[in-house]
Amino acid sequence: MGQSSDGTGADERATLELLADETALAVLAALDEPRTASETADVCDLGLSTVYRKLERLTDADLCEERVTVRSDGCRVSRYRRSVDELRVSLLDGAIAVDTVRRERSPGPATGLAGAVSD
Repeated sequence: MGQSSDGTGADERATLELLADETALAVLAALDEPRTASETADVCDLGLSTVYRKLERLTDADLCEERVTVRSDGCRVSRYRRSVDELRVSLLDGAIAVDTVRRERSPGPATGLAGAVSD
């Protein structure tokens, strides 16, 4: 049977291709706690532009989330955190399925608010 008709084939392939990218995987692994792009670049020993590209792809794939806060001086700060704890890949009837186990969202003033203020 090839791809399933529920539209899952392309997304799973894109996720698998992203996870096959060692740099993207290193960035994802570093996001076990909220980090700025700069902090992530330091942890992974990568260039900042590379980290931004990987963060964009990981966010688009819904594997990490961005939270924006505004410091007391008015500067906006984006922090990224892995949004999944587990990924499971299965092959059923010739179709690839990627299932995710989502992390619980941490409570806090920045949850879902682009304009939250922090110190």
